[in-house]
Amino acid sequence: MKSPHPIHSIFLSLLSGVLIGLSVNHGYNLAFLLPFCMLGIFSSLEKQTRWTGWMLHGWLFSITSMALALIGFAWVEVLAGSIMIAIGSVIFTVPFVLLYFIRQLLSTQNAWSFALLGFIWPPYTWFVKEHILGFPITLFDISLSNYPVFIQFMSVTGATGAATWVIILNVFIFLLYRLFLKHNHLKVFHNKAFKNIAAGLLLWFSLPLLYAWYAYSVVPDSYQGYVKAAVIQHGFPDSDLDLTSQEAVFAMLDVTLALTDSAVANHQPDLIVWPEGELPISIRTDYQGLQFIADRVLRWQTPLSTGLSDIEFTSNPVPPLQAHLGRDYFLYNAVAMITPQLAWRVLMENETASALNVYRK
Repeated sequence: MKSPHPIHSIFLSLLSGVLIGLSVNHGYNLAFLLPFCMLGIFSSLEKQTRWTGWMLHGWLFSITSMALALIGFAWVEVLAGSIMIAIGSVIFTVPFVLLYFIRQLLSTQNAWSFALLGFIWPPYTWFVKEHILGFPITLFDISLSNYPVFIQFMSVTGATGAATWVIILNVFIFLLYRLFLKHNHLKVFHNKAFKNIAAGLLLWFSLPLLYAWYAYSVVPDSYQGYVKAAVIQHGFPDSDLDLTSQEAVFAMLDVTLALTDSAVANHQPDLIVWPEGELPISIRTDYQGLQFIADRVLRWQTPLSTGLSDIEFTSNPVPPLQAHLGRDYFLYNAVAMITPQLAWRVLMENETASALNVYRK
């Protein structure tokens, strides 16, 4: 392949950052761009011979993607958002530098070695968010978490494990792209390497789909193929939310309860869904709060899946972000499922919150 001009190389790294930024931004969520988002930076890195070049292009990719991913946050909180973008750009530069040194250690410049990034990224980002920042600063898994197929897949791999699938998928497409540049566009389809890579691409792409098919195949025979869910939104505009006011918070809960009563009476859903922020009661630590919600679920005779804030106390030393915030715990967005059966046990058998099935995002 012909070496790109330095300006072209910079443009390709920035383009990759734009593609993944648009993929994970909640306002756009163009997840279909994920399979192509790394082509530009792989093309740039392939021609870099020094670690400083890898660091520069990794940083260009990272700061562009973080700026687009967090633009909404930065718009509301300029200083805090800018700091998060700056921190994120440095954090996501490190895996590219690590890959450079691993390639040097293995004495390889083979394009397949870019797949190693897929095995560096998940443990690295997990370690950073769990033990250094204490904040879920990730990229590849954000947009995929909106799709049930990938939620099932990530229940096995973990949220950060989605990066492996995305990055290696990009490696397959990058290799096909290189073959198109190297050979005649029509003759390339008869190339043995092209056929092997295309077969590998299809197999790798199908892994989450195959697992979703397996998960569906083992559900009970009583499952009819669909679930009627009632998603409850209280409708308060953000400007009216005053989380410091108990009166306002419980007024919102009253509206949520009334809407749920109406949905159950008129539509008989199989599942009630309350998004995060709907439940101001800490049902994990407030037993009376758990009893209150359990009483409602038992009346509805319908399972409730509710968003809630979940905490986990830290071990010493306390991570820097927690220390700055004056916390000795991690705070997670989570989901809890309360079934009528569990509600009965809470009310009749004094079952504790330890029986809750809680899923952290």
